Amino acid sequence: MAVSLHGEWVSSAAYDYAKTQEFKKQSAAEVLRDLQSKFKDLNINGGGQQGTNNLTISSNILQQMATNKETKEKYEALIYDINETIKSQPTTTLTGAKVKASGFIIGEDGGLSAWSIVEGGSKKEEKSFMEKLMENLEKIQKEQEAKAKKAKEEQKQQDEKQSKVSIQITTKSLLDIES
Repeated sequence: MAVSLHGEWVSSAAYDYAKTQEFKKQSAAEVLRDLQSKFKDLNINGGGQQGTNNLTISSNILQQMATNKETKEKYEALIYDINETIKSQPTTTLTGAKVKASGFIIGEDGGLSAWSIVEGGSKKEEKSFMEKLMENLEKIQKEQEAKAKKAKEEQKQQDEKQSKVSIQITTKSLLDIES
């Protein structure tokens, strides 16, 4: 379940985690070291940007975290959720491309964005996810058209039977009148 923590939507687990963390004023470098020790699965502001576990945090956000308890809770909860997310990230895309590197960025404005580098993907003889999706859609449309055509033909046959019955009744009625 998502909860709002100082204007940021995070998981309830992240909220609970952030609320239990002790706050003390420190430098931005100390905040960074503290985050790196708490979230060992993440490569926080590290070099190389390899793998799928990168997180870059703007220096002004680190500075705000160093001096403001609410800001620290907010971003530490967000980082908690990022740390949980990377544990279940797929290693391939829907088109079969291999994810070489990816990560998240907490920018100067405090917004969260993500990036990735992929290699490969749909080969010419392979169909992309969108091509497969479009083929399935076309197949469903054709099935619906066939069902509609069959229903129309059945309705036409039924109408013809009713018409024949009406003609026969009319014919008998005329004969009865003449006799």
